[in-house]
Amino acid sequence: MPRNSTLENLNGDHASTVGRTNTGELTDPSKTTRQQHHTKETSFVKDEYNFDISSLDNEYAQNFTHDYYEYEQDGTDIIVKGRLKENIQFWINIGAYDYIIDTIRDGYKIPFYSIPPSTYLHNNLSALKNSDFVHTAIQDLLQRGLIVQCDNRPFVVNPLTVSVQSNLKKRLILDLRAVNKHLWKQSVKFEDMRTAQQHIKLNYSMFKKWFYKIPDNRINKMIHSIDDIISCLTGRKSVYVKKVASVVGQIISTYLVIGNLVYLMTKHLTIDVNTSASWYSYIKLSESSIEQLQFWKLNISEVNVKHFSVDESCHSIIYSDASDTGFGGYIVETPQNIAHGMWVESERSNSSTLKELSALKKVLLSLINIISGKKVKWFTDNQNVVSIVSKGSTKTILQNLALDIFSACLKYNVNIDIVWIPRTQNEKADFLSRIVDHDDWGISYYIFQLIESLWGPHEVDWFASDHNFKLLVFYSRFWNENSSGIDAFTVDWYGVNGLFVPPVFLIPRVINYMRQCNAVGTLIVPCWPSASYWPMLCPNGADFTDQVTAYVELPSGKEFYTPGKSKKAIFGNTDLTFKMLALRLDFRE
Repeated sequence: MPRNSTLENLNGDHASTVGRTNTGELTDPSKTTRQQHHTKETSFVKDEYNFDISSLDNEYAQNFTHDYYEYEQDGTDIIVKGRLKENIQFWINIGAYDYIIDTIRDGYKIPFYSIPPSTYLHNNLSALKNSDFVHTAIQDLLQRGLIVQCDNRPFVVNPLTVSVQSNLKKRLILDLRAVNKHLWKQSVKFEDMRTAQQHIKLNYSMFKKWFYKIPDNRINKMIHSIDDIISCLTGRKSVYVKKVASVVGQIISTYLVIGNLVYLMTKHLTIDVNTSASWYSYIKLSESSIEQLQFWKLNISEVNVKHFSVDESCHSIIYSDASDTGFGGYIVETPQNIAHGMWVESERSNSSTLKELSALKKVLLSLINIISGKKVKWFTDNQNVVSIVSKGSTKTILQNLALDIFSACLKYNVNIDIVWIPRTQNEKADFLSRIVDHDDWGISYYIFQLIESLWGPHEVDWFASDHNFKLLVFYSRFWNENSSGIDAFTVDWYGVNGLFVPPVFLIPRVINYMRQCNAVGTLIVPCWPSASYWPMLCPNGADFTDQVTAYVELPSGKEFYTPGKSKKAIFGNTDLTFKMLALRLDFRE
């Protein structure tokens, strides 16, 4: 209550007032114009003398009074006045903003942008009808030292109102609407701890030790509710839909501590709830929903902790995109780390959301070893993907992809902050997604087993992709899921028995680099005497060089080769009209 505010004269002659001296903003009233001093009392606010707020329904009355100073009947006797000021050093120590320190030390300064005219408003009818309560309330506030009585009439006199709730409890309300018209309107809302954390300065180390968790009574209630549902399913194979909805609500209410997992691991339950005919019906739960209930029963206590963090930094930035032909993504700070792949025929007709979500998963798994243990800012130009990754989807295929993404992040300790951007800001990833690789063919397992039996075991598949690799250790043109690296020419091939199935145009470079590294391995090549690489293998046109220690002629049927995802390549799509060779090369000295 302002220093010169008062609540007095309950019969309507004199209502509550707001003075000037505590605001730090108002000028001397003598500087206001004569017109302002003689403005009618009702010109700035409707006189509600004949308006009884107790006649309103409870919800409307709450909206009517939410901006007013309130005193509630039978309220607590706890006095908090002065406690913040007594402990101001604590707020200084934790790095509170200057505005907070100033408010604690010197009081709140009302943010006037203009000077209200001198106003004298009568109490409302509800205050007159409940004058005994008003008198008792004012005496109580005076005794607590929460208001002071003025000897002189203040500059602005505001009316009192009494709200009577449905339980007959009364509230004394100071109606400040005449003053509010002259204030700057500022909305401050701390929705949860995430918002509050942004207002804590980073240099205060004490917060690093803080954490928050769900109270044990809520955990026990949740587990009891889950057990109740499982018991119902054991008996009658169905459960009251309201019980399931209640459990879903209890789980989602723990979002602040547990995070997006509450949405991802309740999505199947939500799907089942939505299938019910009414809130009073019984439903059967899917196997996925039962698994989610079991998950929460077993793991809720394990995930019930979140450390208080003020670190907003990210360690890596990734862009991803999908097109009709494939997907692509890259790490901004290391642009050479590119993930790319092409859709198989059955994937090309998928919806744009499914392709974009699949692209995110594939790029994530392709780059997972690089971003392991990092916080990543991830940009996509599909708004649905942002929502699905965070909260899941009611469509099973999208929900499963969201769970796969979450599981990968959990396994490799990756924290993704996914953000939508317009397509015009995602041009590089879009370009990567449209790359068509006509040379991503490979050999069949039959041929691999043949050469493995002759010259194995091979250790590294130097030119492969996620759909045609034959060894667990393989290198690809772009980052693929499970690939060990990209650009085989950046690695020393010495001392490794390699498998080489390169694009035809790279065969000359492969032979030269094998010679440079003194490498050994098996090279798959077309038998093309007119090709540029042929003289490197057969200089005189009749005999192989000494480095070709053995060879075997391979079958030419299309079933013996793995086709690339581009249908324009000849390998694996048609029977070959030329011979294929597997050459054993040894450049060791």
